[in-house]
Amino acid sequence: MDESPDPCPKFWDLLTEQDKMSYKYLRQTLASPRCKNRRNRSAKTFNDILEAIKKFVVRGDGRDHDRALVCGVCWLRNSIAINTRQLRLILSKCKSSINGSFQTLGYGTIPNGTESSAELIKYFPEFEGNFNELRQWTVRQLNNQVATPPKLTEIITQTYAPATNLIPTPSTQFPPIVPPQPIHPTSLLSNNEIIIQSKEPTIVTASPRPA
Repeated sequence: MDESPDPCPKFWDLLTEQDKMSYKYLRQTLASPRCKNRRNRSAKTFNDILEAIKKFVVRGDGRDHDRALVCGVCWLRNSIAINTRQLRLILSKCKSSINGSFQTLGYGTIPNGTESSAELIKYFPEFEGNFNELRQWTVRQLNNQVATPPKLTEIITQTYAPATNLIPTPSTQFPPIVPPQPIHPTSLLSNNEIIIQSKEPTIVTASPRPA
């Protein structure tokens, strides 16, 4: 039987064996010296890390809920909900560092209220009436006036191991286990980034009309 990571996150047994392996590889990658050394580029790198976790969590296969519980992060309609006790395990970061990284990205905390709680309970129905579990989660929303940092790190793009080759070697990189096609840097430009090519204006002189 596959060994659980130490420390082991809550809800670990909800994961399939494949997801357990993928979680461990992702966690090891994010804790690796190569990844940690790039954390000085805090906003860009943390945004890339969130994208890597999202690729693992959100697959639309009916198991997104379980992976979100284990990772401590879920993507709601216009916000993101985090459980720092769970998220800190996969990130190998402390609570204050995680909160600071979200603030750097421009995510503000939404006060706990009926609307934010209702959306979280809709995602996690088992939280209804479970105040102790619900209070572990914080809903954050990206401020409109803060630009989203660019996405992409060379470390994260090939994190996951395929089902047919789950045991990596020191010289191998992890190919993606989840379609679609690997993401290229040009595909990660935001909708607001437009490249404009300029050219010198051309003056056209009208020919005189015949008499």
